[in-house]
Amino acid sequence: MAVVSLRWIVNHLAIRANEAQPSAEREKAKWTVREGQAFLASFSWPGGAPATAEQTSPPLENRSIQLTAQILAVFDAVEMLSQALLLTNKVPNPASLFSGKAFHQCLANGGAPDAQLPSGLWGACVDGLEGAFAHEKDGKRKRDRKTKENRDRAKPSHGRVARGGVPGQSMFDVLSALGEGV
Repeated sequence: MAVVSLRWIVNHLAIRANEAQPSAEREKAKWTVREGQAFLASFSWPGGAPATAEQTSPPLENRSIQLTAQILAVFDAVEMLSQALLLTNKVPNPASLFSGKAFHQCLANGGAPDAQLPSGLWGACVDGLEGAFAHEKDGKRKRDRKTKENRDRAKPSHGRVARGGVPGQSMFDVLSALGEGV
């Protein structure tokens, strides 16, 4: 069920990102390979090492909350489908083996640790889904952007100039001044 759930999410988000009007926001919604591996590493697989999470609560970020909500919703849908098809004895629900805390911690650490996944599990998740995962983001770009912002802040500021040409006024100041004259 974990493989089916991950495959469904990755495939569905890739299809949405490639629809008639692709957008950058839909492209950002796609899972990365590291996120998929972090998801699988968040399980206490039978016969394997239990999913470990630090004793302290991991930082909650919007992205990790979104990914967790997606996977839990798909778990429920797959569970209902397996019940409708009378497959519950063949497709056990792994939700009790899943650790949301470990998943958040893996995501906060930049992806899955070197966890030992059951043999062939990752291959089953990615088989036929080439190009469906988002490209890994480079941390370098974010640092470059920060240094550029710092350089811009260091430049001398001559004050804001609104469209009317009055120094030190923003468009909000101009709009509020309009209401005072009435």
